[in-house]
Parts: sequence; C-alpha cells; structure tokens
Amino acid sequence: MSIYLSHRSAFEYWRANDPLPNLGPARARPLPGERPSKSEVDALDVRRFGVSAAPVHVAVAGANDRSQAKGLTCHVLSEPVRPGAFPRVEEGLYVASPEQAFMDMSVELPLVELVRFGYLLCGTYVFDSGGGGFRRRLHGSPTTVEALRERAEGARGERGVNRATRALRYVANGSASPMETNLAMALCLPRMLGGYGFELPQLNARIEARAHGSLMGRSYFECDLYWEEHKTAVEYDSAQFHSGSKAEARDSSRRSGLLIRDVLVITVTTDQFFDARKLDEAARALAKRMGKRLPANNASWMMKRYELRAGFLQDLPGPRQD
Repeated sequence: MSIYLSHRSAFEYWRANDPLPNLGPARARPLPGERPSKSEVDALDVRRFGVSAAPVHVAVAGANDRSQAKGLTCHVLSEPVRPGAFPRVEEGLYVASPEQAFMDMSVELPLVELVRFGYLLCGTYVFDSGGGGFRRRLHGSPTTVEALRERAEGARGERGVNRATRALRYVANGSASPMETNLAMALCLPRMLGGYGFELPQLNARIEARAHGSLMGRSYFECDLYWEEHKTAVEYDSAQFHSGSKAEARDSSRRSGLLIRDVLVITVTTDQFFDARKLDEAARALAKRMGKRLPANNASWMMKRYELRAGFLQDLPGPRQD
C-alpha cells in the first residue's frame, strides 16, 4: 500500500525538498481499508527526504484506518480530497501538496510560524536536510501566495482556515533566503505581532537598467525587498556572500546603478538586523522615505518585537550552495 505524508511530516518534507516535477495521479489519496504500518513507513526510509522528527505523520481515509503503532501519527481526512492534494514522491510514497500542507499546519503552527512557512513554500530556497545551511531550489518555488490563497478561500468551514487567511496577508512571493524572509517579516508584520507594519514589498524584483545598462555592465538589477511606488529598496548584505574587494566593488557599482534610476537603497547587515536599535534606525529611515511616521516604541510593542526576533534565530543559514 502507499504512504501519504501529512501535517508535520509534510512540513518537514517541503522544508528540505524541491518542487516535484511530476505530480503523478491527480486523484491519488488514501483509500478506505488501508491501514499504514510502521514497517511499511520504515521501508520507505523517509529520512532521505528530511522527515526526521518522530512520529511520522500520515493521512488515512477513515477512523478505522488509524494505526496505533508507536512512531506513527495518523490523521483522518475530514474533507473531500481535492485533485493534486497528494503528489507522488516515488513509488509508494506521496506527500501533501504545498497548499494542503499549509492548510494542515494552520491548525498546528502559531500565526508567525505559519507566515514563515508560507514564505518558504513561495520562495526559491530550501534547507539542507543534512545540516543547517540552505540552497537554491531547483525548478523554482513549490507554490505561490495566489495558489495558497485560492486553497484557503475554498476551505471555508475547515479548521484553521481563519488563521491561514490571516497569515497570507503577510506573505510575499520570491524570497531567496531565510534572512530575506526574516527581514520581510520584521518590517511587514503588524505591530501587534512585533513588526513595523510596512506594506509588503516585491521580493527580488528586477529593475531594468535601460540606457544605463552598458555603463554598469548589466541590463537589470535585482533588489531583495523593493517598494516600487516609493522607489525604495532594502538589501540584506551578508558578509558571508559580500566580502572582498571585488564583491564590494560590484555592490558599489550596483548601488550606483540603482541611484541613477532614482532608487534609494537601504542596506541591512546581519549585525544590524540582530541589533534592535540599529534595525529600528533602518526602519525609521524607510518610513521617512515613504512619508510615513512610525509610532514611538512603547514597552508592550518592544516585548512583542523581542518575541518575534527570538523566532528569527531558528532558521539562521549556514553556507549557501548555489
């Protein structure tokens, strides 16, 4: 019989794997009378796919199909299974689709962590299953904010739908690294969650160099976070990837090219990001550029900001592999 990874195990799978090029049968789903066993799951060795936490979470068709085996947690499908909800990983193994996994985890994850999961699913990076680093995904992002929103809108009455809908207000497509996700969340989550409440930017937006392309040696520039209406970019500058004279010269040329296009670039380093006072200065510079005024930092908000920033530490990247 086939095994269908769901909930926490599907969450772990999508943190460590690329989008599946072949979705397999669109109607694949657990069938009544199929009760998964621990030996069947062990034979598939799901640890190969980054599913390391015990127990392994699997979906079953009905309550009578639940297994009581130690090391397995069975989730009964309470709603009709949508086409494509369980793409095929390999023979005998399926996983909840990004959209299904997001809905499943909306019941289990706190709001901020659900937002982070949304950025991962809609981003172009993936964590290395064998370590703490990350790399660029093959074949792009597993899904988009629009697809997640469509799934949530079609899930009225399901558990977690309100939290999923709320989380998607703060998720943007195209994050290329965990730190870009952290930066976008720190700036754009509402103040009630410890953020600064800025509107969502475009992530890794392309700005055409046009006539100045030959001058700068390129036809376009990419910005980590870009607010087109305000012609303002925020760049995450990691010494890990931007050190040395050649890299510094390239970054300087890039900033000059953007300045020619009247784009203001605000740079945030790792040290600045994890220094609350320095990040606050960058946020206030961004607000001034946008013609906004940020409220004073009261004790209640500063405590929420502390809690939010503590969560950023969990996905600190190791060496990137391009």
